[in-house]
Amino acid sequence: MRFWRLCFLGMALLYAGPVFASEPVFSVMGSVIQSLFALAIVLGAIALTVWILRRVGIKGVADGTMKVVSVLSLGARERLVIVEVKGSCLLLGVTSQNITLIDRLGPVPENPAATVQNRFQHLMRQIKKRTGLPT
Repeated sequence: MRFWRLCFLGMALLYAGPVFASEPVFSVMGSVIQSLFALAIVLGAIALTVWILRRVGIKGVADGTMKVVSVLSLGARERLVIVEVKGSCLLLGVTSQNITLIDRLGPVPENPAATVQNRFQHLMRQIKKRTGLPT
């Protein structure tokens, strides 16, 4: 409310001038106020556009053939990601430098976190058997 009062006051000061003046009067203060008012309008339009885009939730264009099913963080910049692509799931290792295909999981599982955990346990058992560690 205070902002709009100041805007209207600025507009009034901008267009206010001597009523009975025979010559036009150049006012530095008027041009400063006019510039500030124009800047306020531009900044307000930018803020309004950002607010509308956040409310609407504009995202990247996608055709629906690929989506992230589950993400498991392994460290600051490392994570395992299950991605569904055309009905099949891929287990990807994602770091800050590259993305590696770890396994093809097949069709979309009911509980993707349990599938990853089961596969991981299976891989650990195989490694323990190879190295001779107790299971």
